[in-house]
Amino acid sequence: PNDRYVIGSFQRDTNGSDLSTIKAQKGPDVFLAIVTGLARHIGRDRIHVVLAGPRRHWLRGQLKKYEIPFSYIGKEIERDDYPENILSLNQIAELTRTLDVNLVTSRWEGGPRALLESALCKTAVLSTDVGIARELLEPESIFTNISQAIELLIKDQQTQLLQKNIEAHFLRVSQNHSYEAVSKHWSNFYRSIVDE
Repeated sequence: PNDRYVIGSFQRDTNGSDLSTIKAQKGPDVFLAIVTGLARHIGRDRIHVVLAGPRRHWLRGQLKKYEIPFSYIGKEIERDDYPENILSLNQIAELTRTLDVNLVTSRWEGGPRALLESALCKTAVLSTDVGIARELLEPESIFTNISQAIELLIKDQQTQLLQKNIEAHFLRVSQNHSYEAVSKHWSNFYRSIVDE
């Protein structure tokens, strides 16, 4: 909906085929705490969550329980929906562009890839301080606790605080993490090994 603050999450929230246990690494419980807290502050009728991808059973159930408006992009299958609900990179990019903010709540990560996707899609992102977050994101796009995340989302909804970082994130990823940039680094690395 155009009149809602649209928050997205496209990472799975359950462990493997055990659809009742959260995948702690991805922090779906943190995501839930943030969106329910935000709903208490600005009202449920002002937000809308978009979920996509397989193994989103736990979060879908919790959003229903707390009456948080959401859309799930995929088939609602009661059993394990992997691989049926895997989306293509183009579909993920298209969905990412529809968001006001991509909310990354991981407790630990190697990436996460959602940061790169958000930057390249020119979508605002708010993330925990995991993986390459400090390397890619402006400081106000990183949160350390649930209360801070809620405050930042309220500010973004009111003043577009996180939206102002979109260009900086895009440039950083384009200059340092594109195929061209990374291939130069690897070429230089291999040359240095051969030259030794």
